[in-house]
Amino acid sequence: MGASASGKSALLQALSGRIQDLTITGDCFMDGKKVNPKRLDNPIAYVPQEDSVIGELTAREVTMHTAVLKRKETTEILENEVQNMLELLGLSKVADGIIGTLIFVRFLILVNCFMF
Repeated sequence: MGASASGKSALLQALSGRIQDLTITGDCFMDGKKVNPKRLDNPIAYVPQEDSVIGELTAREVTMHTAVLKRKETTEILENEVQNMLELLGLSKVADGIIGTLIFVRFLILVNCFMF
């Protein structure tokens, strides 16, 4: 927490690798393990204030797109993992419905940040 324009968002963007052209010096650790914010497998993530999910997509589509962008497994493996995650979260019955609502969009962004 801090005052407006104190750099909170900039720090989160740098640690999560959202600012690609930023030069960061020093080492970044999470749970005692060194992480590189510029790698796709960076475990550091956060949910931005502005929504970045298209509300016309389904929960399954958004989650699958995130998995494809962040993982190297085959489509079949990713589809199975997405299905398992949706079932684990109790979303399998609504997985193919249009997202639409703002609250659900923010929840899905959060899930995608930490699951993939």
